[in-house]
Amino acid sequence: MAKGLSLTVAAALAAAGPIAMAQSPPGAFMVGPGAVYPEIELAVKRDTNIDMQPDALRRSDTISYVRPAIRFEARGGVQNYDLGYRGEYARYNTVTDYDYDDHDVFAGGDWTLGLRHNFKLTGRYLDKIDPPGSLAILTPTPSHYRQPIFAGFYAYGAQDAAGKLELQAGSYTKTYDNNRRDINNLPLTEALDHSRTDLAATLLVRVQPKTYATLTARQYVYDYTDVAPTRDSTETYLLAGLRWDVSTVTSGRIGFGYQTKEFDDVAGPTKYSGGAWEGGLNWKPLFYSTFELATQKRTEEATGAGDFVVNQTTQLAWTHVWGSRITTVVTAAHSKDKYSGINRQDTTSLGGARLLYTVQRWLELGADYAGSMRESNDDNFDYRRNRFMLLANFTL
Repeated sequence: MAKGLSLTVAAALAAAGPIAMAQSPPGAFMVGPGAVYPEIELAVKRDTNIDMQPDALRRSDTISYVRPAIRFEARGGVQNYDLGYRGEYARYNTVTDYDYDDHDVFAGGDWTLGLRHNFKLTGRYLDKIDPPGSLAILTPTPSHYRQPIFAGFYAYGAQDAAGKLELQAGSYTKTYDNNRRDINNLPLTEALDHSRTDLAATLLVRVQPKTYATLTARQYVYDYTDVAPTRDSTETYLLAGLRWDVSTVTSGRIGFGYQTKEFDDVAGPTKYSGGAWEGGLNWKPLFYSTFELATQKRTEEATGAGDFVVNQTTQLAWTHVWGSRITTVVTAAHSKDKYSGINRQDTTSLGGARLLYTVQRWLELGADYAGSMRESNDDNFDYRRNRFMLLANFTL
């Protein structure tokens, strides 16, 4: 397979030809055939519940952030390349054991061959932490992990063809570095180490000039390294729906169907089957105002409690540009989590607002608020949280 993939990429590069040189776009400088976009964001945040714990255990702190980023882009029409890095360096004022450095390195290529063939390859390497309180297990410090991710995409069919086919494949491995075992030598994050392999195919059939009926088959295979009985499993989805891009005003996709999750170990968790959906809508009633809606129902892996989680989530964001300098973003989300293997059900509500002010092309100032609340049938998992942040973003 690796040899075949290499030949495909080589053929794509040969057919695409050289990338043309261009003048430096705003906020970038030229390096060879591409543009480099550097930026850095400085921020300070007040968090009223850094561990996402009930009121009796709640701790507050002030966190300072430095977020550097650099991205290389080479655009050639039929071949495009991206390479970049994003970092987040956080320092807590009081709970200094929570200080962390996050790193995200990514690269990708996009090749178009003729009118009918499009290839995409992407890779990422994450060296990050899970935010405190986001795992179901309690750990003394944030849990640090490493995660290489690879993905490939192939699409067959011209832009307005009566039928199209999309194929996807990917994999990742997630391995934790710390909090591996507790004081009794029982597994903590060690039990969460796993890999996942993804395969998907989507058939698109045009039913209107800019609307396609879709049929998607998808499979996720999970492989855990050190759990007994094993939680290795295979998830299978079959979804039917629509995908549209009818104008500059609205675009989106929606799919409804059925999901199964089968475990390899007969002595392990029981099989799950049930309805599933996924979708997104982008609506732009005015050129300066955009609404984005996303929704899903699917299973998610457990992070220390239960066998797996059935999640339903809906998110809404409204972005509005007020003149040439001011932009606001308002967000809301609601989710339900039902745990398998234990008696636990959570409902989480989130809301936020961000104000951005462009002082100069290279300087943007902002203020941000985010609030969240979780209610569970187990009071030990209830929490309320408010976060207030000020930021400054610098570019070229």
